[in-house]
Amino acid sequence: MFHLNSITIFFCFAYLLIHHSSSHPPTLPSCFHSFQITFTNSIPISYILTQPRSRFLSNNSLLLSFLLLLAGDIELNPGPPSFNICSYNIRSLLNPTHYTPLSTIASIHSVHLFCLTETWITANSTSSEIIDATPANFSLFSFPRPISTSTKSHITGGGTAFLLHNSCTRISSDSHRFKSFEMSSITFKISRSPKLTVFNVYRPPPSSSTKCRSYVPFAQFLTDFQDFLSTACTTPHNFLITGDFNIHVDVNTDSDARNFLSLLQSSNLVQHVLFPTHVSSNHTLDLVITLDNSPLKPVVNYSPLTTSDHFPVLSTLSMSAPQLSNNMVTRSYRCLKSINVNNFIRDILTSRLISHPPNTLSDLVDSYNNTLSSILNKHAPIKSKQFSTRPSNPWFTPTLHSLKSICRRLTRIWSSSHSAEDHSRLRSSTNHYHAAIIKAKRSYNHYLVSSNSDNPRKLWNTVNSLLHRKSPSDLPSHDNPETLSNSFATFFSDKVNKLHSNLLHSNGTSPHDPPPYLPTLLSEFRPTTADEVVKLINSSNDTYCELDSIPTSLLKKMFICSNPNYY
Repeated sequence: MFHLNSITIFFCFAYLLIHHSSSHPPTLPSCFHSFQITFTNSIPISYILTQPRSRFLSNNSLLLSFLLLLAGDIELNPGPPSFNICSYNIRSLLNPTHYTPLSTIASIHSVHLFCLTETWITANSTSSEIIDATPANFSLFSFPRPISTSTKSHITGGGTAFLLHNSCTRISSDSHRFKSFEMSSITFKISRSPKLTVFNVYRPPPSSSTKCRSYVPFAQFLTDFQDFLSTACTTPHNFLITGDFNIHVDVNTDSDARNFLSLLQSSNLVQHVLFPTHVSSNHTLDLVITLDNSPLKPVVNYSPLTTSDHFPVLSTLSMSAPQLSNNMVTRSYRCLKSINVNNFIRDILTSRLISHPPNTLSDLVDSYNNTLSSILNKHAPIKSKQFSTRPSNPWFTPTLHSLKSICRRLTRIWSSSHSAEDHSRLRSSTNHYHAAIIKAKRSYNHYLVSSNSDNPRKLWNTVNSLLHRKSPSDLPSHDNPETLSNSFATFFSDKVNKLHSNLLHSNGTSPHDPPPYLPTLLSEFRPTTADEVVKLINSSNDTYCELDSIPTSLLKKMFICSNPNYY
C-alpha cells in the first residue's frame, strides 16, 4: 500500500502543476454562488487551530494540515465585519410580542440597521412605550403615518421607522409623502466607509379591508414611484431601497409585478430578494433594491424568527462596519486584599513621617498624605481594566437561559436542514421563549411595585424608573458645562465681595441684637485619647475614595494588628 507521505507529496505536486500551468483559475458552476454558501468560501486559519480541530496538528496528521493550507481558501484574517441591514414588516412596534424578538435578531445576525414598516406608532404613543420597544444600543427614528383630513383620527396603521446602532453616526433622516405609499430615509456614516442612504418604503395592500387609506390604483403607484426614483437615483453616494411593497414579484404572470420590474430595469435598478417573505401567502413582498452596478453587492437571506406575518429580510452589504460589542469602560482599582498588613505597618514605621516628622502643621499633613499614598502604591498599585457594560436584566431567570440555549440549538439545526419540520419546531420554541421573557418582565415589575407599596417614596421612584421618567435638571440651560461652572463661581465670588464691601463702609455696629447670655469660650483643646481615636475609626464606614490617603478598611486592619488590646 502507498504510504501517507507519498500520497501527500503526489497531491502537492499535482496541485502546483495544475495551478501554475493554468493561466485562468477554474470557474465554479453558478449554483455554487447562492446566498446559502456565500460565507463558506473561505475558512479562517483559527478554525483548524482551535479545539477540536487542533487534533489535526498532531505529528500523524501534520501533512494533512499542510494540504488544507495549500488549498488556497484558508485566510489568516477574514477581514472586518460586514454591514447588516434587516428589513421587517413588524405589524406594531409597540406590541411586546412583536418587539421582543428584535434583540434576538440583532444579537444573532449582528444587525446594524433595522428598517421597519407598519410600526403603528401614533401621536398618542407614549415615550415609555417607545423606549421599551427600542433594543439596547439602538436609536429609534420613527415616521408615523400622516393623518389625512378625510380619514378618522382614531384609525391607526402604517408608519415606518429605523433602528440604527449607536456605532453608526446619523447624518440626516426625513420622510416624504406620496399618495400611494409611505417613504422615509436615513443617511448615516460608519468608520472607514463612505456615507450610505437607505430608503424605507411601505405600500399598503390594495385590499378592501384596508380602511385607513382610500384605494389608490396601481398606475398611480408607478407614477409616484418613478418620481421617487428620479430623486433617489441622484443621491451622490451609495443608496439602497427596501421595504414592504405588497407586489407579488415572484409571480411571472402578474401584470403589476411585470410593470414594476420593468420600471426598475429602465432605471438601472435590480431587485435582490428571490425567496418568499410572506408567511401565509408564500409570496415575495419585501424587497431590497440597489443600482445594477452598485458596490454594495447585497447578499440577501431571511430569519425564521418572526411573530409577524412577514419574515425579517437580512441584507449583508459589501462595506466594512464596526464590530458590534457591548460598551467598554475602563475602571481603576487596587487589590487591597493582597496587602500584607504587617509589611505595610513596617514601611510606615520606617518612613520619614515617623522618623523625621515635619514641624509645621501644613508640612505634616502633606507628609502624611504623600507617605501613605506612596506606600499604598507600593503594596497595591492602581490597575486599570476594561469591562464590558451590559444592560441590567434582573428579570432574566435561569429558566430563560435554558430556553435561550434551546432556541440557539434549534436555529443551528434549521440552518443546516432548512426543513419544514425543523422550521416549525424553531418557531414554536422561539415564540415560547419570547412569551416567557414578557411574562418574566411583568412578574419582576409586579414584584418591584408590591415590595415598595409601604414606602411611598420608593414606590414613586420605582414607577418613574419603570416608565423611564427622568426628573428635570435643576441646573439652568447651558451649552458648555465649563461655562456654567464659571458662572456659578463668578456669582458667589461677586456676592462675597459685595458683602465685604458693604461691611467696610458700615459704621462698625452689628445689625444683630446682642445674645441673651455670653456663649462658652473655647480657650483650650483637650488632646484626644487613644480610646477615642479607636472608637472613631471603628465607627467609620468602609467607604473609599481616590482622594483618601489610605482606605478605611485597611486602616482598621492596621489598628487590629498593631493594637490588638483595643479589640
